[in-house]
Amino acid sequence: MGKKGDRGAKDKSAATNLEEEGKNAAKKPEHGEEEYQCTGILEQDFNELCSRAGFTKIPKVTVRMHPSISNLFPPEESNMLAEKEVLASLISIQSKYAYFQPRILTELEHDDPKSVREIFLRGWKIEEKMLGVFSKCLPALANLQAIHLWKVGLTDLTLLSLLAILPNCPTLRTLTLEGNPLAEGSFYKLIEEESTLAHLSLRNNNIDDAHAKLIGQALSSLTSCNKSLVSLNLSFNHITDLGAGYLAEVRTQGRARDMGA
Repeated sequence: MGKKGDRGAKDKSAATNLEEEGKNAAKKPEHGEEEYQCTGILEQDFNELCSRAGFTKIPKVTVRMHPSISNLFPPEESNMLAEKEVLASLISIQSKYAYFQPRILTELEHDDPKSVREIFLRGWKIEEKMLGVFSKCLPALANLQAIHLWKVGLTDLTLLSLLAILPNCPTLRTLTLEGNPLAEGSFYKLIEEESTLAHLSLRNNNIDDAHAKLIGQALSSLTSCNKSLVSLNLSFNHITDLGAGYLAEVRTQGRARDMGA
């Protein structure tokens, strides 16, 4: 009993610490400066908040491009094939180089910097201090629908900080957290009664049967209280028939409750 109470106190303390991180990230280093008010333009807000938080190297915020070489030139201009191949090669080299640089890729709803609907973070470790920045700039994105995280080095503790941000993003429907194993398997904490998430992807996170049981227990508490979660992707984990059985029980319980209603 005592251990459970201690864990709850730690979770509450972590959430409180995130709020403090957000407040500190929003203030300038100089004493007495007013708190920064986000504009809803991610690149501007992110750079300003990082500067105030004391980051010396700030990841770039760029719009995700989908180059299509075949559409760059009309098909009848066959004499330009060589130029097209060179351009394709340059784009490939540039993409490979940029792939390893810490950055935030965005997709826009339309041609407006305030219309960010999806963000992608790949291959760089997100520390608590950076989550404090995100706690300020992400809720300011009025059209944010999806967050995609791949190999971002979250821990069981920093996951709690991410959890504290999600409820403040009311339009968020999709969360992808992949290639990010957690020592204590706290993924089940992403499944909450008050969550607005419709799609949750937890691929390639070394989730085993014990973790699957916790996820199943969390899902079973949602069947009567939360109708928003419609898909959960657990591919490329370490779930055996035993773990699959825990998850299958949730479907059985859900059907029984629906029939009872």
